[in-house]
Amino acid sequence: MPNAHESGTSRDVVATMGMVSLPNVVVRGGGAEFITQVKTSTINPNNKFVGFQGDFSFDERVITFQNEPVQKAGITQDNWNVSGNVLPGGGPIRILRVSAYSNDFVPLSGEGTLFELRVRKVSQSDQSTQLLWARPPNQFIFIDADLGTHEPSYEGSGSVVFVP
Repeated sequence: MPNAHESGTSRDVVATMGMVSLPNVVVRGGGAEFITQVKTSTINPNNKFVGFQGDFSFDERVITFQNEPVQKAGITQDNWNVSGNVLPGGGPIRILRVSAYSNDFVPLSGEGTLFELRVRKVSQSDQSTQLLWARPPNQFIFIDADLGTHEPSYEGSGSVVFVP
C-alpha cells in the first residue's frame, strides 16, 4: 500500500486505508452460537485512528446477535471500548451498528482482527445470510485523533452459511 507524506512534517499518513472485511463463515452442524472476526489490513499508527464506526445488514430470519453483539479482540484488545447494537426496525433485513474508541487515545496499529461478532443462529434449517456494509452516510469509517473521518479503500462484505 503506497504512503503519502504530508508536506513539511515527518509524519507518514497512509493515503488510503486498505480494507475492512466482514467474515465469510461456514458453520457445520448445530452451531447455535459462535464468534467470528472482522478483519483489517495493516493500520499505520501514524494515522492516529482512535475510533471507528459503521453499520452492516443481515437477515434476522437466519441470524441475530448475542446480548453483547460485538467484543474487542486483536488490535482492539487493549484499552478499547467496542460496542454494537441491533437498530430497531422492521425485518427481515436488519442493521447492526458498531462503534469503538480508544480509552487512552492510543491509536490502532497493526493488522488482523479488528473486533469480533457474537452470532446466534435463528433458523432451524440450514440457510445463509449476506453481511453487507452500509452505504454512506452509515458506511464503515475510522476516526482520527482530530475527529477527522477516513473510509477504507475496500469494505469487504461477508456471509454466514449453515450446512449439515
